[in-house]
Amino acid sequence: MNKREFLKASGSMMAGALLSRMGVGQAHKEAAAKANRTNWAGNYTYKAARLDEPGSAQEVQRLVTSLSNAKALGARHSFNDIADSSGDQISLKNMTEMTLDKAAGTVTVAAGVTYGKLAPWLDAQGFAVHNLASLPHVSVVGACATATHGSGVHNGNLSTAVRAIEFVDGTGQLTTLSRAANDDEFNGAVVGLGALGVITRITLAVVP
Repeated sequence: MNKREFLKASGSMMAGALLSRMGVGQAHKEAAAKANRTNWAGNYTYKAARLDEPGSAQEVQRLVTSLSNAKALGARHSFNDIADSSGDQISLKNMTEMTLDKAAGTVTVAAGVTYGKLAPWLDAQGFAVHNLASLPHVSVVGACATATHGSGVHNGNLSTAVRAIEFVDGTGQLTTLSRAANDDEFNGAVVGLGALGVITRITLAVVP
């Protein structure tokens, strides 16, 4: 084989290998997108082997007590692997209950509720939260647990509206903390970054 033939053959092999890798990468990306296992921006593919989708706090309890390694997955609005797991991910998207207490001036929402769902639902009943996330698909629970700032320099961040939280801890126990009944523990738990367990419901103050 002369030099020209060698270079031609080498170029063909390199091009074939590159196209093959591109094809595999594209297929992997498309499969991940179909499985809803990428973050919202599509720049991170979750590596967790299984995705669990409970519909109630009791189902979350059963998962937590039966799994050795799991993390909660909210609206997937993160650019890194913080919500990824070497075991299971527990998606809370099916938990979408909302309850308004007009007399108390509060609304209680399940962990899968987003601001895009909550805001118009409250508005139809003559109420609103004091501040909103900048994106509608952000989950209420996730935004409050991470002290998302919301908008406006004169408004408290989103977690300042929290009046009570319900979560499943690492032992599977369902716990509720409120500003009224558990002031010290509550203040340390609101912006918990997921460290206390899987938040299943949250209660917020609302305004007319």
